[in-house]
Amino acid sequence: MLCFRREDADMLLAQMDDDMRAGSTVVPVALNKVIQLKSDGVAFRFLPDPSQVANAIKILSGVLENCNRYYFGHMILL
Repeated sequence: MLCFRREDADMLLAQMDDDMRAGSTVVPVALNKVIQLKSDGVAFRFLPDPSQVANAIKILSGVLENCNRYYFGHMILL
């Protein structure tokens, strides 16, 4: 199980049945190590929620539009 906050991992561990909890521990791991994680031939992949991708594209397109307008606007004035 992967949690981004230790508090969340500790809370989930506390809610597990005794049998599951007996062999489980919370181990901090850097995200760059998690991305490289493979277990039994299955590789971990972080996939953002589609709404996050749509929001990022919207923000990025607005930023690029403003950069182009500013850059080209100054080019014309020169």
